[in-house]
Amino acid sequence: MPTIRLGLRARFIAACLLLVSFSTAGYYMAVSQFIEFLEAELRDTTLLGELDEFVRTYEHDPQIPGPRAQGLSSYVLPAGEHPSTLPEILRTLPPGAYEDIVMDGKEVAIARQDVKGARLYVVLDMQRIEDLEEHFVSLAWVCALISWGAAVALALWLARRVLQPVTELAHLVGTLKPGDPTLRLAPRFDDAEIGVIATALDRFMERMEAFISREQAFTEDASHELRTPLAVIDSSAQILAEDPDLSAPAHERVRRILRAAQQMQMLIEALLFLAREEGAYAAEELHLHQLLRDVAENYSEMAAAKNLELSIHSAPAVINAPRGMAACVISNLLINAIHYTDRGRVEVLLEPGRLVVVDTGIGIAPDELGRVFERRFRGSHSRGLGLGLYLVKRICDRLGWRTNVESSPEKGTRFEVLFPSSPATTGRKST
Repeated sequence: MPTIRLGLRARFIAACLLLVSFSTAGYYMAVSQFIEFLEAELRDTTLLGELDEFVRTYEHDPQIPGPRAQGLSSYVLPAGEHPSTLPEILRTLPPGAYEDIVMDGKEVAIARQDVKGARLYVVLDMQRIEDLEEHFVSLAWVCALISWGAAVALALWLARRVLQPVTELAHLVGTLKPGDPTLRLAPRFDDAEIGVIATALDRFMERMEAFISREQAFTEDASHELRTPLAVIDSSAQILAEDPDLSAPAHERVRRILRAAQQMQMLIEALLFLAREEGAYAAEELHLHQLLRDVAENYSEMAAAKNLELSIHSAPAVINAPRGMAACVISNLLINAIHYTDRGRVEVLLEPGRLVVVDTGIGIAPDELGRVFERRFRGSHSRGLGLGLYLVKRICDRLGWRTNVESSPEKGTRFEVLFPSSPATTGRKST
């Protein structure tokens, strides 16, 4: 069952309403107890007292009438007379004191005592007490409704006063920009509690700024220190590749060096791209079908070495994206497909708005399919470090592309990348 989370304003209102409800319940219980006490007092003092007085008077002189007052009446059934002269409710009532009896449409209390064979009755009208109880109960409900309304108003006012600095703090936090040392929260709040939170946030921002500075320094150093030797390796390998004196095995090794250098260059560009702030990249109009053929050509020998059929089916597709990031996505999907396919084929389909890479490899287990894009996730048949598909997912998310994957163990895997394409010429697919 999901947990219900209440905001501070709702908690204020609930607390005030709960307090008023308890107060109203207490008032109602007090009224009920008071009415019960009043009824008992009237019964024990007024009713029984009048009956005792009536008995003494009757014993002295039976001709003296019984007590008659507002709300009080008496009846006498002399010895030997038939009870039909009495009200019906009194005829079968044994001696004693009784309450909650309805007589002539009113609630009454009755006391009976027999003297020398005569029946003496005293009847006390309790309707006034019932009316008083109803009055107090109605008053309690009116007070409760007024109190509930006042409690809601008070809770809203208190919540507004209490939440005002919290809301202001939340607004300021939302405008903070990491790296701006002029934005500090603690000096803006005099309230002790909010000031503690603001101070803690300031300290966190200082640690964050230090972390960002270290990250920026690292990315700048990595960009310079890694690209320079890679450029040397790449240029040297290209010169060696053009050397006619090299043997065929040596040419193959040089081409491997070139592919590794290019992969490393794309990896560095991808990592630097992902380390930059959201939106901080320069997109260009990119002919994806041409890029696909350039990238696929680098891996044709890798596929041939495993006797795999690498087929490319592409239609003209133009997108707006950084060239290096699009190449990194294509390259990692091709490497993954070739890497995990031992026989059969790897097929790439490019259409406007969609890139599909299908292989006939070992496939992915159903329980692992949902985790293939996780960082450093390695499945039961993993042969890599778990970074290639993670980079694909990160780059696609950053560029606003969508990724889908389908797989059947021992049958193959299908990766699909969906991207918005720019208006481009459409033509016949080439193979």
